[in-house]
Amino acid sequence: MKHKPLKGKIKESWKPSDISSLVRIEYFLKSDVKSAVDGLLEEIENQSYHRNEEDWGNLESDYVINLEDVRFLIKKWFPDVLKEEK
Repeated sequence: MKHKPLKGKIKESWKPSDISSLVRIEYFLKSDVKSAVDGLLEEIENQSYHRNEEDWGNLESDYVINLEDVRFLIKKWFPDVLKEEK
């Protein structure tokens, strides 16, 4: 299954807030969020590399990815959720 970023997936609904007014509610479908999360995790896994004790001293064996790469991937998969910092 091809995963899709959470872009252009915002849904809209209106809910009564009291007797005379409505409140606009924005939401995402669970399946859309799941697809984006699965895609993000798959890319993180593909871009990480295995390091072992010889590489990093007495630390446990683990996988490593650059923090900037993770930030880029999160923005890629969740563009409508994250607002650009200015």
